[in-house]
Amino acid sequence: VDEFEFLLSFVGSLLSNMSGDARQGVHRRAGRKGFGFTVMVAGERCLGKSTMIETLFGDNGGQNQDTPNSPRPNQPTVRIEQRTMDMTVEGAPVKLTVVDTPGFGDSVDTRDDVGPLENYIDAAFREYLQGESQADRSGLIDRRVHCLLYFIRGSTTGLQPLDLQALKQLHTKVNIVPVLAKADTLTMTERESCKSAVQRQIRDEGITVFHPGHDVDDEAEVRAECEAFANSMPFAVIGSTERHDVAGKNVRGRKYGWGVAEVDSTAHCDFVSLRRMLVETHLHDLKGVTEEVHYETFRKTALEQGTVAAPEVTSVFSAGRTAEQELQRKHEDMKRDLEEQARLLEEKRRQFEEERKLYDEAKRSQNIA
Repeated sequence: VDEFEFLLSFVGSLLSNMSGDARQGVHRRAGRKGFGFTVMVAGERCLGKSTMIETLFGDNGGQNQDTPNSPRPNQPTVRIEQRTMDMTVEGAPVKLTVVDTPGFGDSVDTRDDVGPLENYIDAAFREYLQGESQADRSGLIDRRVHCLLYFIRGSTTGLQPLDLQALKQLHTKVNIVPVLAKADTLTMTERESCKSAVQRQIRDEGITVFHPGHDVDDEAEVRAECEAFANSMPFAVIGSTERHDVAGKNVRGRKYGWGVAEVDSTAHCDFVSLRRMLVETHLHDLKGVTEEVHYETFRKTALEQGTVAAPEVTSVFSAGRTAEQELQRKHEDMKRDLEEQARLLEEKRRQFEEERKLYDEAKRSQNIA
């Protein structure tokens, strides 16, 4: 865990110190060819997970596919089901894969329910590592899980034993974004009490959840937004695709006797913040942390233990390119680039000062003449 926390903080510093132009360049390169993004959803039953996915991504069903050898729906075990759909983010085509986990938390003894989730995450890492070791990587498909939306039942006591087990078992393998489900069933006081309890338990148990970072040159309002995202976790959300007329506006929400609990109203829930963080401001960061932290941790362990037979990758590993060394190299490259930029700026400043001095001397000579 200590090594994982070191990697996470190191990559976080790289992302936060990346200039806006550099980050935009990464986005442009990804945008030209499109990319894949995989979200896993988990939590107890009857928390509106499927409805929330439809609300978040506009899913109309997508293409459903069980993983090979997965149990059938009538078996009381955790299943892994995938849905794929196409969406657009900042003009770039995105192949979204939603990994659902029906049956999670349904067993009488739930201690084994986290295993299938962990196995799927590891299997995706292993598949990518094996594909990465091939001479021809043109057909390499990235099925790695970039984000786990973990749904929490609203309770002033916070996380339940299964929640704690799942988060502690998975937080070093995937970016966890905790979600407080069905926020419209809680009063504002109950909601804040639940959030405080969950935040305290996450902190006390040493659980790492995704932290939305920002660029060093971002404006104050962007930095404030990122802090607001972090402080909002777990995001209190309302899921609904139903539409209602509210003061002449057609809005999504759930209708009650007192009115409509609106999905897209920041006064009613955190849905807008969650969706903005996931698909607008931090999608590439979620992919980056997956690549540089979670996958590299798995890759290093697999190669050290020899659990992946990959001669090409093994030779690279034996040459000393461990995860930390690769990250350190990238950090040093960035540092050299910044130092070179600083040197060029200093040269331009000195040249400007010299030219201004010559100009002032020439002007004084003209005045004397």
